[in-house]
Amino acid sequence: MILIAKLKNLSRPVVFSSLTNRIIIYISLTVFVLFLIYQSVQGIAFLPALVYAAGTGFSVFLCWALGREIDPANAWSAFAAVPFVIVAALADGAPSIITLLFIILIGRALNRTAGARLSETEALLLAVLGIGLYYNGFVTGLPVLAVVLAVEAALDPVNRRQLYIALLSAALFAAGSLLFSELLPPAPELNLFKGIVILLLTAAVIFITLATRGDRASGDLDGRPLEKRRLLLARVMPALFIALEIAFKGSIAILALYPALLAYLGVALFHMTRLIYNKRKVIT
Repeated sequence: MILIAKLKNLSRPVVFSSLTNRIIIYISLTVFVLFLIYQSVQGIAFLPALVYAAGTGFSVFLCWALGREIDPANAWSAFAAVPFVIVAALADGAPSIITLLFIILIGRALNRTAGARLSETEALLLAVLGIGLYYNGFVTGLPVLAVVLAVEAALDPVNRRQLYIALLSAALFAAGSLLFSELLPPAPELNLFKGIVILLLTAAVIFITLATRGDRASGDLDGRPLEKRRLLLARVMPALFIALEIAFKGSIAILALYPALLAYLGVALFHMTRLIYNKRKVIT
């Protein structure tokens, strides 16, 4: 499984030999300890404080991890959003960890930074995760997953059996919509706030794609070059899921998904800063 393989790889020397990987682990652990102390000082009971601190520390790590999937060619761009996530966690609390995992996994399934093709078992587990998200209010996860699996099945090497799981995800969404219609959110009503956030996310995807068009990224485990169309899809599909959830749920979705949203904006800010710096360097 991609997620289990990713977590197991944290214990391998090759991971800890990477400076950036060691840094984010140290940062996440430090955030966990500091937030636990902060909650204790505020008089919060130990168990709720522990859960809150653990969720916050893990959200910092997941923000960084998504940044690496968005921009695998640049090891440092994923750190740009980390300070903003810490500040947001102080103001808004821990986000939806399971939903963030879903976002990262569909990105990894498309760009194949883990090296191996998504298996049918892994696709089924993603469908189960999509069901869990549906019952927790993130109803667009299943249809987005259906599109992701259909695209993944069509790309080289072709794996047409995943089309059945894509159809299953779509059927589960349709069945859930009929049997549990009360879980469906009302029709989206775009307002200025939603529009600005979605516009910023869209602009970030476009800018990152243009800024990294000459970069060459490779897989985490096998070192093979990653396909540019897969990298583009791995940026677009998670962003589509985030945008749909914001369109339906507004500020509730933003509070649940702010590490993912900030990951996109952080990578875009990194490349914008680098572009400005390089232009000034040329001028001087």
